[in-house]
Amino acid sequence: MASEDTKSGMSSAEILRNYVEDALHKKATASPDTRPYEHLVHELQRSDEGGRRRAKVVAALCECASLFDMARHRRLLDALFAIDWALEAALIEYVATAYVNLVSASANFLAPCLQSLVRKLLPLAGSSDLDVDELAGGAPGGSGHGAATESYRDDEVDRRMQSIAHGRVHQTLQRVLDVFPTARARIMPIIRKTLPHASHPERSHYYFAKNMFKMAEYAPYLRAPILEMLIRHMVQIDVEIKLEDEIEADDEYCFDLEIGDSGHASRTGAAGAHADVGDDTGGGATRAPVDQMASKLDSIIVFAFEFVRNHVKSEAPLSEAEERDGVIGSPQGGQARRGVFDVLLAVFESTILETFRSKYTQFVVFYACSFDPSYARRFCERLLAIVENSDHTHVMRVAAASYIGSFLARAAFVEHNLARDVLTRIVRWLGSYIRDLARSSRLRTPMASPAHALVSPGASAVHPQSISPIDVELHGVFYHALQSALYICVFTLNALRHRAASADSEASVAVMSQVRDFLDFARSLHFRKLFQCDMHPVKVLPVTILDEFSSIVRLDDIVKRAKLVAKPTRTISGAPNKMPSWFPFDPFLLRDSSQVCDSKRLPLRKIQSSSE
Repeated sequence: MASEDTKSGMSSAEILRNYVEDALHKKATASPDTRPYEHLVHELQRSDEGGRRRAKVVAALCECASLFDMARHRRLLDALFAIDWALEAALIEYVATAYVNLVSASANFLAPCLQSLVRKLLPLAGSSDLDVDELAGGAPGGSGHGAATESYRDDEVDRRMQSIAHGRVHQTLQRVLDVFPTARARIMPIIRKTLPHASHPERSHYYFAKNMFKMAEYAPYLRAPILEMLIRHMVQIDVEIKLEDEIEADDEYCFDLEIGDSGHASRTGAAGAHADVGDDTGGGATRAPVDQMASKLDSIIVFAFEFVRNHVKSEAPLSEAEERDGVIGSPQGGQARRGVFDVLLAVFESTILETFRSKYTQFVVFYACSFDPSYARRFCERLLAIVENSDHTHVMRVAAASYIGSFLARAAFVEHNLARDVLTRIVRWLGSYIRDLARSSRLRTPMASPAHALVSPGASAVHPQSISPIDVELHGVFYHALQSALYICVFTLNALRHRAASADSEASVAVMSQVRDFLDFARSLHFRKLFQCDMHPVKVLPVTILDEFSSIVRLDDIVKRAKLVAKPTRTISGAPNKMPSWFPFDPFLLRDSSQVCDSKRLPLRKIQSSSE
């Protein structure tokens, strides 16, 4: 119980509240006597053992929230906002109440309070008054005694302090978001401004990403903007990653593989620390460290994988928040997980797809697709739709074609029916592409298509008669789509044969039957007709993939004929007429996140030729 003043009959809490009211009133009215106000500021700024003294002051401030003026009481508000949330639980309970009471008193305090809370989700700078009981493992919010003399020098102490402080911040944020609906619309701009710059220390990125995914847990209506923001942030870090064995534009590494004694694939001809890309099975292969940017991205992707696993996994039960709030912003609760995948798919298309230098961010979508066959199918169908639609940019269509081949070649979870359906659709489009060009006389009569309409901006003029049908720029979508079809055939057959080799005798017979069925299916697609067109794919596609594909469809005679055809050294815009190799889902060199995803990816193995 509060003690009573023997003269006035008031409790000490009432006396303190009156003192606070007087101090706030004098400051607001520009009274020359500012000593009470300055004393309050000093009390909040000074450190006291256990925070008990400050707790009493903040408790009085909570009762006087309606008297605060944003401009005149700024220093006192700054002192309140600066209090370390890893301090004594009793103090922070009053501080959290002060935030809520300020917002209740005036909407003008909503933005400053949200800004203060969001900034506290970044790593703390340090404190010497942490509740020792909580540090030892007690639940945040319990009462403790004494003070920790060690600050943030120990990693375990650091993690516990961050966890305690950030947990309290989340409780308060959730309370504000629930009680004041307008806060939901105001918080995202504040979050975006708080986003650490790519150059900031890894610790800042780690805790910010961790806390943003935590917020998306209890605020489903914020999932869409939070996911979009984080993925865009990941891409910004991703493009800054420098691999020591940076792949040259003409490095045909995708199939130039060697299988060593340890069973892992390495890129031949790639010098540097990353030549060994691991065995893709999580078997403990040593991965050389990459630079600091990669380490930052690695920690964010690990959190992204955890969030995807919890909210996209088809068998996971709906949480109470999902039942209540439904799909991100919609009233249908049963569609919540589909809504998360929709966001990932939309952000992939708007951000990742056209970022050619993105190395790892795309694996978040890859991982999400592994939890439901319908997700993998939707991903492929969206990529196919982009390839087929000439309204999309050339860069976007080429990237979509590359993603299709890389995804189906490496995803261990896709059904063979999906690979068949995608192959059928790609080959159908390739055939229609050739027929459309023939009808427009583009290939045989270049004059029918004005050269200036085909040349990239800024390129030198090209005479129409110099336009060749063998041009990786003019027909890049065609070549990349065909290459992806070959990848899918080769890797699907490779996976089936490996299953047959590793299965027992009875199961092996069944799998070999699937091998023969797939070979018959692939040969029924009439790939030879595609290779016989005037664009001569054998003059453009990497020799490695052509050699591998020959185990399915014999191309010896086509290759021999193609040798008689001259291939221009330059494209229509003057660039080198060579097709770049790009396998978006290889390699995956990040230390921690790659191990999470390894079981979802097929190993890189050279397919063995068949006499069939």
